[in-house]
Amino acid sequence: LHRFCVAQDLDLPAIPCIIKHGVEDDDVLILQIQAQAQGVEVRPVEYARQIKAILTRKPEMTELELSFRLKKSPTWINWYLGLLRLPPDIQK
Repeated sequence: LHRFCVAQDLDLPAIPCIIKHGVEDDDVLILQIQAQAQGVEVRPVEYARQIKAILTRKPEMTELELSFRLKKSPTWINWYLGLLRLPPDIQK
């Protein structure tokens, strides 16, 4: 979304990207977190929501397995999920 918005703002005729074929919907969320961790600043609660979405869509996946997939520590996963326990007005 970020690249799309920037391309529109700059009136670019195309958006530079890498197209990955055969990626399942569940894996898209993981790829998004990996890309966001390396690029554009994302609010911590957005990471938390994506992590929660992955674990909800794949109930058999443990936080440990997800940490390996994201190349993050289990503590990192736990910390972000903890943000979702905060009152909604603080999450904003």
